[in-house]
Amino acid sequence: MARESRTGYEPDTFHLWTDADHDGCDTRKEVLLAEAAKKPRQGKSCRLTGGIWRSSYDNRPHARH
Repeated sequence: MARESRTGYEPDTFHLWTDADHDGCDTRKEVLLAEAAKKPRQGKSCRLTGGIWRSSYDNRPHARH
C-alpha cells in the first residue's frame, strides 16, 4: 500500500465551482440550497448560514453553522 501523495494538485486548475447563472452562488452552494431540508440563510456573496440537510447515508439531519 502506497502513502497518499498530494503533490501536483493545483485547486486553481479545477473550475468546478462556477457561477453558471451569475447569481452570486457557485455550483456547490446552488446544490446546498436545492437539497436543504431547511433552507439556510443566504447572505452577501451567497454566504450560507444555518440550514439542515438529510444524509443519504443514514437519513439523519445535519446542520450547517
